[in-house]
Parts: sequence; structure tokens; C-alpha cells
Amino acid sequence: GPLAALCLVMTRYRDFGAAQAGRTCGLTLLAGVLCGIAAGFKQPSAIYGVGVGAAVLVVPASWPRRVALAVAFAVGAISGVLASGGWWMWHLWSALGNPLFPFYNDLFGSPMALASDYKKVFYLPDSLLARLFFPITYTLDPSVTSDAAFRDHRILACFVLVPLAAIAALLRNTRRTDMLLAWPIPTRILMIFVAITYAVWVA
Repeated sequence: GPLAALCLVMTRYRDFGAAQAGRTCGLTLLAGVLCGIAAGFKQPSAIYGVGVGAAVLVVPASWPRRVALAVAFAVGAISGVLASGGWWMWHLWSALGNPLFPFYNDLFGSPMALASDYKKVFYLPDSLLARLFFPITYTLDPSVTSDAAFRDHRILACFVLVPLAAIAALLRNTRRTDMLLAWPIPTRILMIFVAITYAVWVA
């Protein structure tokens, strides 16, 4: 769902700045629905929806249009969540007093669970420095993120190579003060999605 939504935004970005406001809002609404459906089926997928929603703000359009697109995305995301998980959330609310049971029970106060958010904080980095260098940490030692011995060096490669590429591009053209604006629009959309999603995930 979120990857399909990201693909939609990246491939149809020219349409977002077009004059047909209804069409562009419809595309953004669809992207939101795709992200919302995924979050309704599996709540941790919501972090990807945050990334796609932020990427929508990068499309070439006026700021009033971008705000309208962000609202359309949010409406679509909420609709998607209700379509895929709303019935189960209503059941949990009716039976247990918490639509996300047992999570965030410190907010909902269900008598069927402790007053806790039930987040598994054991694997979360505990400082800003740890969050910044987390790609290096969990590539060298996968046990800091999971009980499974899983390695993926692509994230570390991006973590190292993307800043180096930005520095190299800056050195090649020192007159450019904003390297993000010098990138092709699909690249901007992808990089904003990755950066925001990672920041939400690691937090």
C-alpha cells in the first residue's frame, strides 16, 4: 500500500501542479487511502503513511495547493484505516474500551489492561546520538533491533553514500545553496519519504 502510494506520487507528480484541482486531490486521496488501508491492517505501517504524506508536500505546486493536497491525503488515510480496520477498532472499543487494545492504554484507560502504552522500548535507541548512527549500529549488530539475525547493508550504504553524493554535488557547483532543490523532483520525493519515515521509525 504505502509503496504503491509513493509510486503514484513519484510517477504522477506533474499532475499535482496541474490546473485540475479535483483530479490532483483525487490522486492524493487515492495515495492516502492506500496508506490508510495498510495501517488499518497493521498499525506499524502507519509510519510509511507519514513519509508519503510529507513527500506530497514536495510536489511542484503552490503552497495553498500543497496544503489542499495534504488535507486530501489525510482524509484518504483516515478513510483507508476505517475501511480496513475500523470494524475491528469498533469491536475493541465496544468490548474492551480501547480501539487499539492493548496499546496506548495509558490514554484510553481500559480496565482490561495496565495503564501502559505497551510499546516494546527494549530495541529503541536511547539518545539522539544513538538515533543518528543507528544504521551503523544495527548493521554491525542486528540484535539491537530484533531477536532475528537479519542483516541488510543497503540502508547503511544509503546512510553513507547519500550525504557523500550531496557533498560531491555541492563541491561541483558551489553556487547552489540548496542542493535538495537541484535534485530531480522524483528524487526529492523519494528522499523526503525515506528521511521522514526513518525519523519516525527510529523515534
